[in-house]
Amino acid sequence: MIRAAHTDDLAQFAQWSDGSPDCQFSQAQLSGYLVQDRLIAIVEQGGSLAGYLAYRQVLDEAELDQILIAPSARRLGLAFDALLTWHEALKAQGVVSVHLEVRQGNQAAMSLYQSAGYDPNGLRKNYYRHGTTVDHAVLMKKSL
Repeated sequence: MIRAAHTDDLAQFAQWSDGSPDCQFSQAQLSGYLVQDRLIAIVEQGGSLAGYLAYRQVLDEAELDQILIAPSARRLGLAFDALLTWHEALKAQGVVSVHLEVRQGNQAAMSLYQSAGYDPNGLRKNYYRHGTTVDHAVLMKKSL
């Protein structure tokens, strides 16, 4: 299940983001998405927060900036289900395509996006830097 995020959700979202090279949004950055109505909470069946999805939308295109699932809720299919539900909501708003970039070494995310219908359509070499680690960004697109 997904719903619009609330101010009260931000501290929990930021806590999940700490320390991971793939999850680098601060509470202030997430607040910016919230103000623009571009932050979606992912909720487990029991009603507890399980993650979030942050995106941008311009006219008939959207860009997924981040999807994050709480460590305790990973590997349950929540990210996949949230993406599909989000795609349907975007489609209802007239969005025709969704774009994203993902760190090439993040195989779990690459698999998730490919299973949700995203296709690679570009590469940004040496885009991600975390300490001494450098990785490419794979650009992906899905038509709705």
